[in-house]
Amino acid sequence: MLATHAMGVNYFKEGPEVALKPDSEYPDWLFKIHLGPPKKLEELDPDSLEYWRRLRKYNTWERNKLKKGKKL
Repeated sequence: MLATHAMGVNYFKEGPEVALKPDSEYPDWLFKIHLGPPKKLEELDPDSLEYWRRLRKYNTWERNKLKKGKKL
């Protein structure tokens, strides 16, 4: 049953579980999604949007760490 149906995807209280379709019926990008741990900043292309978003997030984390230690 686990290989033919997506368990827990049906959000109705009653009814059958959602049956999985053959791979040919799903878009190609679905199988290219990176499911592992997030890539490090050094591994990303500096020309990509993902790189700049990650850099912004790291800078925000660093700024928050510095603010937390600062006393007024």
